[in-house]
Amino acid sequence: PLRFFYLALSPGEKKKEKVKFSSIYSLCSYFYSAFYFKQISNKISLLKEVDDLLSENISENIYQKMNNINKELVIFIYLDILSLILTIFMIYLVLKFIKNEERLKDIIDKSVITSTTNTKGIIIDASQAFCKISGYSKEELLGNPHKMVRHPDMDSITFKKLWEIIQDGKTWRGEVKNLRKDGSFYWVVATIVPIYESGKIVAFISTREDISDKKEVTALNSSLKHRVNEEVEHNRQKDIQLAQQARLAQMGEMISMIAHQWRQPLAAISSLSAVLNLKSQLGSLNKDLILDLSSKITENSKHLSNTIDDFRDFFKPNKEKRESSFNEIVSDVLKIVESSIATKNISIIKDLKNENKFSSYPNEIKQVVLNLIKNADDILLDNEIKEAIIKISTYDDENNIILEISDNAGGIHGDIIDKIFDPYFSTKTKKDGTGLGLYMSKTIIEEHCNGKLIASNSEFGAVFKIIMPKLNKSA
Repeated sequence: PLRFFYLALSPGEKKKEKVKFSSIYSLCSYFYSAFYFKQISNKISLLKEVDDLLSENISENIYQKMNNINKELVIFIYLDILSLILTIFMIYLVLKFIKNEERLKDIIDKSVITSTTNTKGIIIDASQAFCKISGYSKEELLGNPHKMVRHPDMDSITFKKLWEIIQDGKTWRGEVKNLRKDGSFYWVVATIVPIYESGKIVAFISTREDISDKKEVTALNSSLKHRVNEEVEHNRQKDIQLAQQARLAQMGEMISMIAHQWRQPLAAISSLSAVLNLKSQLGSLNKDLILDLSSKITENSKHLSNTIDDFRDFFKPNKEKRESSFNEIVSDVLKIVESSIATKNISIIKDLKNENKFSSYPNEIKQVVLNLIKNADDILLDNEIKEAIIKISTYDDENNIILEISDNAGGIHGDIIDKIFDPYFSTKTKKDGTGLGLYMSKTIIEEHCNGKLIASNSEFGAVFKIIMPKLNKSA
């Protein structure tokens, strides 16, 4: 405004007022400049604040963005690394699978007997195992008919049926005898399966299991079974012979006992006969005397006859089991041996308290009882035992009936007690013992009569026990 006012003045006035206006102008310009500077400064300050605020926001946004980018970059790197690891692992698995597959194929090739033929039976593939068992190389097998390994023992009818089955699209399985290159043979169980392509049979694959060892074992078992049967029959015949020998020996002893029992009645009959003869010569026979003497002769003759009956019944074979008791058996045996034993000053103590019955072969058990009593008789005489005793007892427990025959001859020596039931083992060498008595006794009781025969020692002597199972009352 001052400037416009100044310009409106006349030149003279301008000259007069020039200095004045110049000073006022300068002062106004100063105040204006100061005011304008302040305004500018305020605006600059405001702009600076805005700039600082924008800088701060931009920096924060940039920092946030950088953080996000860094996180995304880290995640990306981790994902890339994981993807790389997975890729490497997958490659490893694929390589391992390929290696295992090749190894498996190699194992199968070496272990499984397989071959493949075309529809005409010409070999087009063969495993190493097939080459090994047949003795042919792969080159020798390929291109040749499969019948080159067929053994002549295999009939053509079997193979004709085989071809009919597989050409009909079915599976065939059976045992086949094959021929090796060196002329030997082997057995396999073969399974032949058709191979299809586009619905048509193009080949046949055969897998086989070597059963040569099994066949050999079967043949060996068959041979062994035959040999076992022969040996069993041989042993059976041997046991029959041993039993016969033992029975003959026992019969010899029985005859000796019978002779002893016959001696007294025969002497009585002889004496009565002499009395009759003498009375007849003297003419002093009368009816009463004849009746008396004839009655005595008849009585003694009956005793002789009964002795023969006892002997015959004793050795009569039992074909069927029947019920019996130890008391009954002991009574029958003592009828034969008691008088003979009594003449040797041997006392027989009977403690027969059990009447329970069992099912078995009584006559065979009688022979065993007789043998045990005779053994006790012999050992008592050999050891010259004073007041010699043979004790015969019968009793039972919950399941069994027991006959016990013991003596007071001192017992069985510990070094032979485990051998006394062995065949041909005998301590009667001076008396020509056969060693069959106790062996056959144990065989009779345990194998024929379904019982047990055991031996032990008491403080006085040997103890033999025959144990028989009680009858099953519920049955």
